[in-house]
Amino acid sequence: MKHYNSTAEALSENKEVAVVVNGISMLPMLRGGKDIAVIERVERPLKIGDVPLYRVPNSDKFVLHRIIKITPKEFIIRGDNVYRIERVKEGDIIGVLKGFYKDGKYTDCATSKAYKLYVFSNRLFYLPRKLWVIKIKPFLSKIKHKILN
Repeated sequence: MKHYNSTAEALSENKEVAVVVNGISMLPMLRGGKDIAVIERVERPLKIGDVPLYRVPNSDKFVLHRIIKITPKEFIIRGDNVYRIERVKEGDIIGVLKGFYKDGKYTDCATSKAYKLYVFSNRLFYLPRKLWVIKIKPFLSKIKHKILN
């Protein structure tokens, strides 16, 4: 078995690669250190909802986040579990999520109805989640702290 120095190098020689994900930005869909993402070479136009793997400019770091908007110059991307956007140029994208293994079960992003429902509901409830995490929860925490102290 050949050893590759990076996912980008592996994708340059293979149609797809499987990698264990890291971090919490794609929770609850992908759990860092537990789930395996199957990344394929980009051989089609990317669309909103796709999850590209891209290289952070001027670093060796790779990120797997969802496309939420496409402009003529860039992709607007955000992790499912984060509230800040990133602007990614097409040239920085090295692959796209084809599917993933979670608890040993494979989910195909192109055919799974459950996955498509997850993507839809994630977008639908983004604003209420953001308001809860950024505004309401901290406000309630301050009230609780004042009451208990």
